[in-house]
Amino acid sequence: MTKKQDSKSPTKTKPIKPVKAQDFLDRQVIFETKRHWFGLFTLYGLTIFGVILIAVFFFRNNNIFSSLLIIGIIAAILAIIFHLIYRVYSSNKITISNIDIQQHIRSALFHKVFSTLNLIDVEDVTYTQNGIFATIFDYGTLNIETAGEQSNFVFIYCPQPDKIRQHITQARIDYLRKSAEYNLNFSD
Repeated sequence: MTKKQDSKSPTKTKPIKPVKAQDFLDRQVIFETKRHWFGLFTLYGLTIFGVILIAVFFFRNNNIFSSLLIIGIIAAILAIIFHLIYRVYSSNKITISNIDIQQHIRSALFHKVFSTLNLIDVEDVTYTQNGIFATIFDYGTLNIETAGEQSNFVFIYCPQPDKIRQHITQARIDYLRKSAEYNLNFSD
């Protein structure tokens, strides 16, 4: 071949990259939510009620100085307790991705549970809203039922539970459609 023939050769095109199962399995977050703020106010209310009961017990003494000292100590303890309650409560969340659902539950300062559920294992998603406050402020308990021996996901004080139920249902439908499209076998 001469140089003239090389210069007249057709332009090179990039080959089409085949779609692999791994491309489908890259995790992409669809939706993430933390617990509703109303649950935090409930915990704060119970804490204040408990502190008031303790304060009434200590205020039997008529000494003003000791009463003010006790009020200051109670206020400091209450601020610390509120901060700890907020840290524990705000770390609870549920994350929906294109392949799984992750739940972060923290019930105490030193107790954390992290669970992952593949969308293929989701059997049913329901929610309940009990009471006037749950209806007015739009929160409830989200229940994700699983197949087999896995425990169900229960997320209390879930904000907009119907919207999250729809996100999970749509993510599962998309997941099943794509897995059928790519002929992926997840039973291994």
